[in-house]
Amino acid sequence: MIPALGEREETALSLLARFHFLTRSQLQAFLFPDGVHSEASARVMTRRVLQRLTSQGLISRTRRFIGGACGGSGQHAYFPTTSGARLLSSPEARRQAPRGSFLLRHALAVADVALSFKAAALHRGERLASFECDREAAQRIGSKTLVPDAFLIYEAKDVELHAFLEVDLGTVGSRQFARKVETYLSLWRTGAWQEAHGLWPTVLVVVPDEARLRLLLRATEALLRRQPDEVAAQTEFAFATASDIRAKGPLSPIWEVAGRTGRQGLLEGGAAR
Repeated sequence: MIPALGEREETALSLLARFHFLTRSQLQAFLFPDGVHSEASARVMTRRVLQRLTSQGLISRTRRFIGGACGGSGQHAYFPTTSGARLLSSPEARRQAPRGSFLLRHALAVADVALSFKAAALHRGERLASFECDREAAQRIGSKTLVPDAFLIYEAKDVELHAFLEVDLGTVGSRQFARKVETYLSLWRTGAWQEAHGLWPTVLVVVPDEARLRLLLRATEALLRRQPDEVAAQTEFAFATASDIRAKGPLSPIWEVAGRTGRQGLLEGGAAR
């Protein structure tokens, strides 16, 4: 029998189910974001949480260390086991444990973006009100054909940002990416989202480098120019590199919007209300 989980263990398990994979440092940043605990203390408590969940068979970790930009260097990534996923009481959070690790780096990259918004909110005294990953976001949309990497709501002092998130690792061609853009345009045309939620979100696209940004931006602009209706004027696709988000923060003027010149911040217009 699995003993009752403490609040911190339950939170950690829910986070792992939501993001699929997290490194120890990412989980630490989610659990201890406010700096009340010292870095050393937060690191020790996070390791204890992971040890307890592992000993109870609720989570496991990748066999190899994860390096590179996603999740830091020299860390394992953790994920919920089938037992861990079944234990979650929330139907929205309950997931089947991931099979294999082909989505590993993508999952860690999505978590990095979520953490960047949480850090910005903490610094500015604002709030990341919602960050729903893939299947949660698709459930909100009510579509089987469109599964964003995430949907987020950021509450600033006098505006709100509503956004879909796409994290691109450079693994698909520009034509395949353009087809994903077309699914967003098709959803806009149905009017279902606007009827249910009012505000059509911007689509944030996080890319690995400037070359990739230019490629996908051009593909998106070409697609929007071909549209026969007002969809191009009513939707917004904004692109930024992962390195700019890490270095400058996601709200900084680092975003290039399809069909516009220059870079802008996310709270300057578009889906910010």
